[in-house]
Amino acid sequence: MTDAKLAGLEERTAELKGVRMRYFVGGSGPPLVLVHGLGGAASNWTELAPLLATRHRLLVPDLPGHGGSSALPAVSGLEPYADRVALLAEREGMLPAPVVGHSLGGMVVLRLALRRPDDVKAIVLAGAAGLSIGNLFGRQVLSLFTAVRPGRIAARHRGWVARSPRLRKLVFGFVSVADPVALSN
Repeated sequence: MTDAKLAGLEERTAELKGVRMRYFVGGSGPPLVLVHGLGGAASNWTELAPLLATRHRLLVPDLPGHGGSSALPAVSGLEPYADRVALLAEREGMLPAPVVGHSLGGMVVLRLALRRPDDVKAIVLAGAAGLSIGNLFGRQVLSLFTAVRPGRIAARHRGWVARSPRLRKLVFGFVSVADPVALSN
């Protein structure tokens, strides 16, 4: 993705433990935090954020060293990333909140939940630990999904997917998860 701004969300910056963090906030409703993956930026959520902002107040940071955020000082591990996401959410009065993480963001979200369990109401992992493509057919379907961008389609017709176990199996059946019941709720 490009370093584009997220439509409808306000761009802000904050200095947190020696790192200048760029982030976006906006929308109305209960809080929701979106964390991008490795090499990405807040703009990775460009298509999804406007839909979520109609029902949630969003916090969408650029992780340190990504997008418009400066790099971390010489440290290792996921804790510094998780800590800064938590500090931003705290600064914006958005804790506790459900947290969504994609790729590296999923690992950051898991670390955040371990470090501050009272601040994380729920976790959604997309392409992170605990989620894998189980077979060749699944990988082929995923390639097709990537080409046709099903997130936009599924978001528009989310009621159908939520009400139909068959449709959920068709859409998500090629994916294995640690808790399959969670997909049906």
